[in-house]
Amino acid sequence: MTWIRRVVVALAIVVTGVVLMRNAVAKSVLSTGIHVITGLPADVKSVNVDLFRQAVGVRDLEIFQPDGFPDGVMVSVPEIYIDYRLGEFLSGTAHIEQMRLHVAELHVVKAENGRLNLRSIKAIESGTAQRGQAPSQEAPEFQIDSLKLQVGTVVYTDHTVSPPAVREFPVNIDQEFTGITNPHVFAGLIVSQALMKTTVASLANFDVAGLQRDVTTALRASAGALSGTLSEGLGAARKAGQTAASADAFTAAQQVGQSTTEAAKNVVGEATGTLKKVFGN
Repeated sequence: MTWIRRVVVALAIVVTGVVLMRNAVAKSVLSTGIHVITGLPADVKSVNVDLFRQAVGVRDLEIFQPDGFPDGVMVSVPEIYIDYRLGEFLSGTAHIEQMRLHVAELHVVKAENGRLNLRSIKAIESGTAQRGQAPSQEAPEFQIDSLKLQVGTVVYTDHTVSPPAVREFPVNIDQEFTGITNPHVFAGLIVSQALMKTTVASLANFDVAGLQRDVTTALRASAGALSGTLSEGLGAARKAGQTAASADAFTAAQQVGQSTTEAAKNVVGEATGTLKKVFGN
């Protein structure tokens, strides 16, 4: 076997290993990312990564109750579909073009000491989502162009009374959101949308309206930033178009692409940290 054949065989083994391990790696990365955003443990039953379509399918995701609360599942997610940009993921940016997220059940629990499990979610506890700030240094560089969110049922359990009081709220939410550039706002968005059709705000003394208002403000700010990026890109295109009158057309096209790409990077760069930094901790 010549050295060239040895190299080819070695590369084939490596590529085969990467393809076979891609689902296991994606499963680990997903669990880690959820913990970074929420601060809560999670388990994923299965992940299917389609490298050619640049899509990920997730089945039976469970986020568990925080410490100090009765054991069990806090969030049950039977299905997630993610359409992502592979190149940007490899460079450390979590850019998702489309996400479909189906939350079957959200369990809101008040412990015997009166503490609410929602306040153990990192984004809500820190107040980042409410203030609409940029993510902390721990948060990944993050962008979701389109999110289709479905929420089935909210279950509220109050352990301050005996026996514990349990109420179920079939909310049946099916809505679409765009331009999410903050992972903490992403978590706050899910919680606020799930609770807006319930009486949990009064039962648990939780400011759902305030959370929803501030998440909405953050989404509008993101939309404005993305609109600004589009204007910059169009301006760069016009400028490059003028240059094309006296320069080679191919060179002008390169200028358009470079200017627009740089403008897009500026908006994505508003979120601090990268997935690579986060998962390297």
